[in-house]
Amino acid sequence: MSHIEIDQTARELLYLDAHTPKTFGTAPVSDDQILEIWELMKFAPTASNSNPLRIVVLKSDEARARLVPLMAPGNDEKTRTAPAALILAADTRFHEHLPVLAPHVPDAFDRFDAWSPEDRRDAARFSALLQA
Repeated sequence: MSHIEIDQTARELLYLDAHTPKTFGTAPVSDDQILEIWELMKFAPTASNSNPLRIVVLKSDEARARLVPLMAPGNDEKTRTAPAALILAADTRFHEHLPVLAPHVPDAFDRFDAWSPEDRRDAARFSALLQA
């Protein structure tokens, strides 16, 4: 295996300065910015290139207000005032898309379809978490 050098700036950003934000800015988040993030997320390592992550983007005050009651205490005000809120979910029927996502594995759908719903759910959650 080859060794990959990470410069000091990247090392600090990834491992020393990264943290969960407690507040968000007020600048709008554009659809282009969200798409740019998705363009990176879709390349995460997932089972059979399944990409089970599904995202719902909430930008309007009304949409975020519907989400607020579902948030844990302490996250409600951040959700209400953030420029955008995203709901991340795992598609447990992800294998239905494998003929397009993994055409090099012709039996991918059948293999995952034979799994129990619980096993497919666990695989979808794990891969979606990797994407997130």
